Amino acid sequence: MIGIIADTHDNLDAIKKAVDYFNRIEIGLVLHAGDYVSPFTADIFKKLNAPMKGVYGNNDGDLPALARKYEGIAEISSGWLKIERGGRIIILTHLPLPEPPSGCDLYIYGHTHQSLIENSDSCLTLNPGDCSGWVSNRATVATVDLEKRKAEIIEI
Repeated sequence: MIGIIADTHDNLDAIKKAVDYFNRIEIGLVLHAGDYVSPFTADIFKKLNAPMKGVYGNNDGDLPALARKYEGIAEISSGWLKIERGGRIIILTHLPLPEPPSGCDLYIYGHTHQSLIENSDSCLTLNPGDCSGWVSNRATVATVDLEKRKAEIIEI
């Protein structure tokens, strides 16, 4: 099972709830679709019991400081990230693409603060929504079972 999070925007209480939730359900991997914002958020993410990978968003401030603070906690890339897991291809971005990339099984993006699950024949598209709750007034994350191609949005 994979945990998906995006747009945490320095909301430390929401990040703590998300980390606690992911640890409680024993997530195997966490993917962050950007907008961590400040380096101090790493202090909570280091309590994750699973590896974390992510991409930078459009509101992330000091990228070198974020990279230093997240070293050993998460692998964070600029642009988009391609991950292979269990024979499935995952594409992770912050800004949404006009359509899911061809050849991927799971396409994840953030930025809009609007949760979304769309399951087509070729690709499962997911936006976990707004973990911070600042914009949507609803703090959410998501889980994905890649084997079953099933996703769920969870309010934290």
